[in-house]
Amino acid sequence: MTINLKGYIFFLSFMALVASALGQNNTARIDAHIHLYDTNREGSYTFLNNKKKEVKPDLFRPHLQKEFLEVANSSGFNYAYLVEASARREDNFWLSKIASESNHILGFTVNLNPLDTNFKSDLDSLKKNPKFRGVRPRYKGLDFSNPEVLKQLKELDKRNLVLEVNGLKHVAIIAKKHPNMHIVINHFGGGKLKDGILQNEENYKKALQEVASFPNVFMKISALHTLSGKNKAPKKLKYYNPLLDANLEAFGPNRVLFGSNWPLSSLRGNYNNAVQILEAYCKSRNDLSEEQLFFNNVRKAYGLINPIIPTFMELSNNELRLKLDLTRGGAIAYISKSDVDRNIVNVHDEGRYIQQSYYGGKIINRQSEGQKKAWSPWSWNPIQVGDCYRNRAEILEYKQEGNTLYVKCVPMLWDMKNKAAEAIMEQWTTLEGNVIKVQNKLTCHRTDTIYGEGKTHNQELPAVYPISALNNLYSYFGDKPFTGEPVNNPKVVNLRSGFWGKYKNNKVTESWMAFVNDDLWGMGVYSPKCTNFLAGMAKDPGYEAHDSATSYMAPIHPATLNKNTVYEFDYYLIVGELNDIRNDIYDLKKSIKTE
Repeated sequence: MTINLKGYIFFLSFMALVASALGQNNTARIDAHIHLYDTNREGSYTFLNNKKKEVKPDLFRPHLQKEFLEVANSSGFNYAYLVEASARREDNFWLSKIASESNHILGFTVNLNPLDTNFKSDLDSLKKNPKFRGVRPRYKGLDFSNPEVLKQLKELDKRNLVLEVNGLKHVAIIAKKHPNMHIVINHFGGGKLKDGILQNEENYKKALQEVASFPNVFMKISALHTLSGKNKAPKKLKYYNPLLDANLEAFGPNRVLFGSNWPLSSLRGNYNNAVQILEAYCKSRNDLSEEQLFFNNVRKAYGLINPIIPTFMELSNNELRLKLDLTRGGAIAYISKSDVDRNIVNVHDEGRYIQQSYYGGKIINRQSEGQKKAWSPWSWNPIQVGDCYRNRAEILEYKQEGNTLYVKCVPMLWDMKNKAAEAIMEQWTTLEGNVIKVQNKLTCHRTDTIYGEGKTHNQELPAVYPISALNNLYSYFGDKPFTGEPVNNPKVVNLRSGFWGKYKNNKVTESWMAFVNDDLWGMGVYSPKCTNFLAGMAKDPGYEAHDSATSYMAPIHPATLNKNTVYEFDYYLIVGELNDIRNDIYDLKKSIKTE
């Protein structure tokens, strides 16, 4: 795998700077390692050693979200990531339910046995919950050097999941075999202190350096007090410096993340004290901030959404309701009549929505770097919502001015796994009556040497995915545009035929297409510079916003996107009866012409 590590670290630092500038992280912290359990559920807490009952009887009562927040809020933690410790299969699904019902739980890792016959089916069942992010296999006798175990780990990689482990052994082998799968090592990878001295220091540091040489491996700064070697953990930073320094030296400031190991953390120390120690450590260094340790790196390791940014920005008037999804680059995610809650935009996956998507450079094979086989070879393809693995674009800025919404994001490369494009996308969305005007801007700042320059591609201006319940396609293909001649109603080409329908050779002379229902109501797209279109349907008509079936239309125009290209275009979405859609487009043409 070839990774531009310098560029990767620069991107992380840039994102941290942007988030800090927006004031997003001053009030948000994520604890990346807590356990929840309910002692009223028989057998669900057997991972608690009964010997601990004598030392800490308080552990043997329900520990749920409410109890965690009561402890953690005073240290500024209002979000958490769950890690399942129970070896019972059913407890993973209980954890999933807890996470799905909480605004404070951003994700969770389960405990599944890769050799269990239900392993793949359980992954797929749990994957229905978007907060499911990882697996930490903890079963007696499980050997990560077992070829069959290693073989099963590819199922995590295929599903864009994180592998969590408690030790350093075998991590290098796994990281090398799966270079595009994030691996999170828990609890300092087993590093220990005794009287403030790092035990087995030389071998430990050597092992740290080996696993940290793989950029997909992260270290969780967790269970700090537990690893102190003392039943009553020391409260001063100085005692822990050798352990912390060894890990920062190996992993750097962008691949370490905080986890408390609550409530087990209370066995040897106080939650707030552990946080204070790490706050002091951040202050003692020039290269590590609290935002990185307590927020940014947690999100990066697990691919979590930013909880500070709202999910949607919304505009509405007497005609329409419109929503942009800020967890997906600010793309248009919802359009409905003002008085009906029915979304006519298909949002089944990150390739849908109504969004910016561009193509540049040579078409190349990057499968060794995480390019999905189904999308290989592929060109440089920044996309607004997210990649084909469902990693999402990052919002940099958003604001509303009157009836216009503005968003700026870092897009993802569609075909690659969790790789941000070297570009910025901006979008201005204005709602006027039943017309949505959208201004788009792409600013490229590519540093790659693999795609090259000078390659012209047809660009989607934009990619529009109406629901397949809007199943009738209309446009005008004649040689007397904007004269009111009868419209054309071509047969909808199904993607099963091999590709979308192509309407080329400047066939679409009025620069618009519309998908409408049998009552001739629906959505049209008008892109003034385009007289070529793609359009069609995937699967079957009659389906809604979250279904896999979808309609599709895209105005097409050739453009060459080089390393520092700035590319801009405008388009319009019009919702209503077919005749009204066309009349509104005629009016738009006149107003654009006179501007």
